[in-house]
Amino acid sequence: MLLLTLLSSCTIPAQIELYNNTAERVTVVIGDVTTVIARSEKGLFSEFDLHGPVVRIAVAEKTFVYKFEPLPLSHIAFVGWGPFAKRIMRAQIEQNGTIWAVGTNKEFPIIVHEIQPEGFPVQPQKIGTMRSGVVGNNAV
Repeated sequence: MLLLTLLSSCTIPAQIELYNNTAERVTVVIGDVTTVIARSEKGLFSEFDLHGPVVRIAVAEKTFVYKFEPLPLSHIAFVGWGPFAKRIMRAQIEQNGTIWAVGTNKEFPIIVHEIQPEGFPVQPQKIGTMRSGVVGNNAV
């Protein structure tokens, strides 16, 4: 019984690898944490971070606001083994704010998108403009 309890409490959290397929750098704001992803580069985020109140992503002068659903298991890859294992889902953001799920066996950038799992592509719930170059809770 103890072993079963230990095994069931060892869930590996997923991480989202977000590829910036825009012509600009993107600024991702989740709570109080801001991450900048250069053009044609990737950022890594915890699944738990994305399930907060909102995620804001600024591209050029626009700020996109998202609310994410649970990640689709069909697009999560297991990488590594044992205590070093990770679950990774890959996604790509476009200039218009659309976020596409990317198959685990695909290379970035994706030009032609495959059939998307439930909840994807993710569209922004709100689109605003940046004020004073600041992206934060009051930006939209």
